[in-house]
Amino acid sequence: MAKIIPLSGGEENANQLVTVQLGDFLVDIELHYQQSGQWLAYVLPNGDAGELPTYTVNDIEYLFPAIMLEPGCDIIKSYRVTDLFGQLFIAGDEPTLENLGTNNKLVWFAPNEVVSYS
Repeated sequence: MAKIIPLSGGEENANQLVTVQLGDFLVDIELHYQQSGQWLAYVLPNGDAGELPTYTVNDIEYLFPAIMLEPGCDIIKSYRVTDLFGQLFIAGDEPTLENLGTNNKLVWFAPNEVVSYS
């Protein structure tokens, strides 16, 4: 079953942290709005990362560092962890500072419910 991860738009939420259970993994998702008009997400393990590979940047351990929130595609596809972690999609409109979480949603799909866009 897909899970919608709650996000909030607006200038007061230009930097936010969401902690969410995604299947077997408790993760922290940091979101930062960029001057370029794009949102970047950083996914960090909140506890044991299990078999998932991690990436250390400036002494911080990430599952997925610096992911652009682009609609209509699996935003973590390049990490090749679909069979272990699942997929993350932005569904809806292109995220802006004001419409994040309103006109779009961050949706996680478990490994056993892999989806694709055509």
